[in-house]
Amino acid sequence: MDLFILVASFSALRTEAAEKALAARVPFTRSEWLLTLGLGLVFGIVGMTAIFSPPNTQDAMEYHLPRVILWASNQSRQLFSTPNYAQVVFAPWAETVMLHLYLLWGNDRLVNLVEFFSLIGLRLGASAIAWQLGGSRFAQLGAVIAGTIPSGLLEASGAMNTAAGAFWVETAVYFMLCLNKEQNESNLFGLSGAIGLAVLTKGTAYVFLPPLLLAAWWTGSNVARMMLLRLTPVPAIAVLLLNAAQFYRCYELTGSPLGFPFSDAGPGLRWMANPVSLGGGAANIFRQLSLDLPTPFPFGYHIVWLNEFTKQALSSYCAFLGK
Repeated sequence: MDLFILVASFSALRTEAAEKALAARVPFTRSEWLLTLGLGLVFGIVGMTAIFSPPNTQDAMEYHLPRVILWASNQSRQLFSTPNYAQVVFAPWAETVMLHLYLLWGNDRLVNLVEFFSLIGLRLGASAIAWQLGGSRFAQLGAVIAGTIPSGLLEASGAMNTAAGAFWVETAVYFMLCLNKEQNESNLFGLSGAIGLAVLTKGTAYVFLPPLLLAAWWTGSNVARMMLLRLTPVPAIAVLLLNAAQFYRCYELTGSPLGFPFSDAGPGLRWMANPVSLGGGAANIFRQLSLDLPTPFPFGYHIVWLNEFTKQALSSYCAFLGK
């Protein structure tokens, strides 16, 4: 399926080659050069860190790399005994690529490159989406923000899967925009494969991918929308085919194809609210708001005060619910 996506990407980009070649004849402005050189410098630093620094983040040590090592040791990707269910039920695409790099090189020297090249892919994908939406060359270069998100840069030099998952989500959005303009097999293969691999890479795709695809679908014409609705079974089948083995393993272990809830996995991995109630839901909403409100702007101290007030109110409210 990765090969299908590469072929589909080449075909989709080839249709716009003439326009891009025309745009390329216009010399870069000073602002465009600054954006390009600045991004190149950032990527160079992140790339060197990825190659010369060993994986050392908590998630990498707890479940990303242990599953790679155990797959290699067992010579199988079947279920194995572990006190950390994340090693067996979480989506495995990024770690599967790490496994190949680990076996080819003989150690973990190259495993960080999965996230690093995913970061580069995110930058290219952001520019491609800007092009699809009618953005100028400067707008495409302005999509540099996709490659300079601080948390993204930090993870891009480690053995994680966030950038890899985001890359496939972004790829799916790009091919949806392509399908709005031209309903052909290449774009359909690209969309279907990207959705399937996004689900196979990180579970957050279930949350973030549907609204983004819906928004991209809505930008098309009425004819394109109806055509894409009729093609919906194709991406659905691709998701099932690409994730069938992982769904089966999760079902075999937990009784659910998604791998949760696992009641005996401990508090760190027990994600379900129990019991489900209106008060508990409201408490979770306010808790999340208190985490997201602080900002670095001049009025931030007011937000910080509100954040602390919300935390205190939440603590009192939760204590009341517990009585």
